[in-house]
Amino acid sequence: MEGMRRILNLSYMYLPVHLRACCLRLGMHPEDYEIMRDDLVRQWIAEGLVRRLPGLDLEDVARSYFNELINRSLIQPERTVAGDVISSKVHDVIRDVIISKCQEENFMSVVYNSEDMARLHECKPKVRRLFFCSSSNDATNGTISRATGLSKVRSIVSFGGSKYLNSLLFSKYLRVLLTENWGITVDLSDINRLFHLRYLKVTAGNIKLPSELKGLVHLETLELTSDSIPSDVVQLPRLSHLTALCHRLPEGIGNLKLLRTLNGFQLTGCSSEDIKGLGELTNLRELFFVIEDTTEIDDALVSSIEKLRKLRHLRFSHNWYLDNDSLSSLSNPPLLIETLRMKGIITFRIPRWIGDLHCLHHLELYVRQTSTDDIGLLGELPSLMEFKLCLLHFAANGAIIVRTGLFPALEYFQTYFQDEDHELHSAQDDVMAHLCFEVGSMPKLQRLELHLWEGHWGGATPVGIEHLLALQQIKLGFAYCGKVDRRAESAFRDALQAHPNRHSIRFN
Repeated sequence: MEGMRRILNLSYMYLPVHLRACCLRLGMHPEDYEIMRDDLVRQWIAEGLVRRLPGLDLEDVARSYFNELINRSLIQPERTVAGDVISSKVHDVIRDVIISKCQEENFMSVVYNSEDMARLHECKPKVRRLFFCSSSNDATNGTISRATGLSKVRSIVSFGGSKYLNSLLFSKYLRVLLTENWGITVDLSDINRLFHLRYLKVTAGNIKLPSELKGLVHLETLELTSDSIPSDVVQLPRLSHLTALCHRLPEGIGNLKLLRTLNGFQLTGCSSEDIKGLGELTNLRELFFVIEDTTEIDDALVSSIEKLRKLRHLRFSHNWYLDNDSLSSLSNPPLLIETLRMKGIITFRIPRWIGDLHCLHHLELYVRQTSTDDIGLLGELPSLMEFKLCLLHFAANGAIIVRTGLFPALEYFQTYFQDEDHELHSAQDDVMAHLCFEVGSMPKLQRLELHLWEGHWGGATPVGIEHLLALQQIKLGFAYCGKVDRRAESAFRDALQAHPNRHSIRFN
C-alpha cells in the first residue's frame, strides 16, 4: 500500500500545473461518491481553476481536463454515454492521497466532527475551501463568529448537512456553495450578500429563499430543489445554467441571453410571450420541460425550438401518456441535437425531421403506430447509439423489419408494446413475431430490451435475432406476468441456438 501511495504522489507531482488544483478539488466529495462531470467542471470554472484558451469554449476546456485526469487513471469512469464519460469515482487510496495533499498545501479543510470545526475557528493560514464530511447533526451543530479563520472561505461543500452552513454564509469571498441532504432546511434568506458567488446548488427538503436575487450578479449556475424561484432570476446577467424542481417558467426568460441549460420547468400558465422568449435563448445547449397538459406543446413552442441552433439536448417528460403531435410539425430542427427524449409525449408516427439529426446519439419516442419505412428513416442515422421506442398500437398485419445495414452505431435498443386493446387470437397476433432483424442489421447492438403485456405474447421470438452478432444481454419484461418470464427465456435461448455467442448472452 505504501508503494502505491508513493506512485500516486509521483503521479500528482508530474501533473501539469493547471491540472493539480482540479485534481485536489476531487477531494471535496464523499468516499465512493459518483461525481457528475458537468457538475464538477462548473465548480472548477466557478473557482477560476480553468484557463481560458483562444477560440475555445471554457466548458469544453474543463471537460478536456476531466478526460485527462481519466487518462492518467486518477479518476475512474463510472457512466459512459455514447463513448462520452459523464460521471466518475475516485478510488479510496487515491482519495486518501488527494486529501493528504490538500492538507499539505492548505488547499482544503475537512470537517469530520465538532473538534475539527473548533480548530478551524482561529486557523492560520486562512481556510479557502471547507468540506463537511459528516452527516451527523451533533458533529456539525453550532454557530461561528465572523472573526475567524473561515472569513475568506471561497468554497463550501456539504453532502451530509451541516448546521454551521447558515452561519458560514457571511463570507463575501464565497464562490461555490453546494449542499446535498433532503432531510434538512437550508436558509438562503441572506444569499444576496454573496457578491462573488458563481455556483449555487442546493438539494434539500426545504429551502428558504429571499424575495430577490439581484445581489448575485456573478452567479453562473443555479440549481435548487425548490418549487419557487424569485422572479428577478431573469435579471442575473451571467446566469448560464438554471435548474429547478417542476417550477413554472419565469416571466421574461428571454432576458437570459447567456443561458446554456434550462431544466425541470413547467409550461403551465406561461404566456405566449414567454414561450416566444425561449427562442431568444440562442446560446441554449440543454432544454428539459415537464409537461402537464396537451396544450403546452403548441406552434409557438415549436417555433421557438427551431431558433435554438446550438441545442444539443432536448427532453420532454409526462407522468403517463399524452397525445400531442405538434412536434411532428418541426420543419427546421436544430441539427446539432445529440439527445432527444419525449417521455410520455405521444406522436401519431415517427416525426420525419428526426431523420435529419445526424449528430443524434440518444432517442426516446412514444408513437401510436410505426412501420418498416419509419424505422428505416431512423436506421440511417450514423451516430445513434441508444434507441427507446414505445409503440401504443400494433396492427395485426403490420411488421417492423430492421433492414440490412441499418443502425450502424446502435448499442442499446429498448422497445415497449403497450397496446392494451391488442388481442392474441393466433400466432399471427403475437407482436414478437412481427419484429424482424435482417442479416447485417444493428451490427454493434449489445443490449436488447423487449417489454409487452403478458397477453400479447404467444411464445414467439423476433425473427432473425441470431443476426445480432454483437449481442451480449437480453432483458425481457412482461406486465402483470406470472411465470411467463421463464418460458420466454427458454424460447429466446432456443431462438439463439444459431448465434455464435449464444453461451455468453445474459438474460435479465
